[in-house]
Amino acid sequence: MSPKSGATIDSQFETYINNTYSTIPKDQTEKIIDSIMSLAETARNRKTSLDMVLDQACRMIFRLFNFHEVCIGLKSREDSFYRYRAFFGQRKDILDRMRKIKYTEEDMFSPDKYPFVMIGRLAQLNPFEGLPEWEKDLFGRTFQLGEKRVSNDEFHEGDYIDIWIYGAERELIGWIEITRIGDGKIPPRTTIRWIELIADVLGSIITTKWAEEGPTRKI
Repeated sequence: MSPKSGATIDSQFETYINNTYSTIPKDQTEKIIDSIMSLAETARNRKTSLDMVLDQACRMIFRLFNFHEVCIGLKSREDSFYRYRAFFGQRKDILDRMRKIKYTEEDMFSPDKYPFVMIGRLAQLNPFEGLPEWEKDLFGRTFQLGEKRVSNDEFHEGDYIDIWIYGAERELIGWIEITRIGDGKIPPRTTIRWIELIADVLGSIITTKWAEEGPTRKI
């Protein structure tokens, strides 16, 4: 409805509303929400590649949740292997090793090959005690892998968390992997829930980007 000619908004009321509903994030929760919205906005641009979106997601998780190493992997649309695709925080020598790794779908879910504990709807904690020998050189402080866990809430060197990314048909299309948190403690429940939400958003983004790229594009 159009205002009457000459009608105005009370200046004090307008100032109050502007201050109350400022778009500048006022706390950590608003920062996280704002970042997720920015990620979705970036992804909607057809000129933005999937790699650019994944890179932004890695940097966002690194910045917001104090993890020192973040990576995202995807299922290949050509050979169905799962490979690391985006990285942030890894040393170059470790990064070079990770780029050569490929996993089968069985690898992704096998508790025998990779023992884990579920810590959310999409997230699992892989403790260092079950780390396969060949994966130990993916961690920068290998000398700590022989040390015992000092407390139940310690996030030990070699511990890592995988958060699954699912597609439209509930098939596994990727994952977020996080290691080494700043305070050395297992991350709080709310952090895991937020990253699960990011993984869910990424599932929709990846599916859409793949559709835009066409059915046979090599990744």
